[in-house]
Amino acid sequence: MKMPFVLWVWILGMVPADSLRMSEEKYPLSLAEARKVMGEDVRITEDKDSVASGYFRHKYTFSTLRVLNATGQPSNLFYVYEQYANIKEAEKVCEDVRMTNQGLSGFEKVKGLGDEALYHTDARNFRIIIARKGNKIIRMKVNKITEKTSHESLRSVAAEVIGRI
Repeated sequence: MKMPFVLWVWILGMVPADSLRMSEEKYPLSLAEARKVMGEDVRITEDKDSVASGYFRHKYTFSTLRVLNATGQPSNLFYVYEQYANIKEAEKVCEDVRMTNQGLSGFEKVKGLGDEALYHTDARNFRIIIARKGNKIIRMKVNKITEKTSHESLRSVAAEVIGRI
C-alpha cells in the first residue's frame, strides 16, 4: 500500500504538510498526456515514490506497446516529479544540470516554462525537458525517439504539467 505523499512529508518533516494539501494529486503525468508525447499507445511500466534527504520524488515510466525493430525494446517516456524542501535546493539542481550540459550540442534554455527550464536532445535517441516552478521540478525524457515522438507535444505537455503544480 502506498503512503500518501503528504503523510511521508509530514513524517519526515521536510515541508509542512498543510502547504502540500492543494498539490498532492497534481504531480502525476496522465496516460493521455504520455500518449500525446509518444504519439502512440503506452502503458505504465514503473510507478514509484521515494523520499530522500531534502526531497520527495515520484517516477513514472511509460513504455510503448510496440517494440522497436532496431533494439527489440519499447520506446520509453520517463517522467519524474521532485519536490524539494525549499526553492534554493531546487534551483541548485537545475543549475547543476545546466552547468554539466550547457556546452553540449542540442542543449538550450527554454523561456516561458515555469521559473526555469532546460531542453536537451541528440536528435536521434533522446529528448529531455527539465522544468522548475518554485521548489518543484519535473523531468520528462523520451528514449528512444521514434517517427511518432512529438517534439512539440513534449514541450506543450511539460508546460501543462508545470502549470498545474
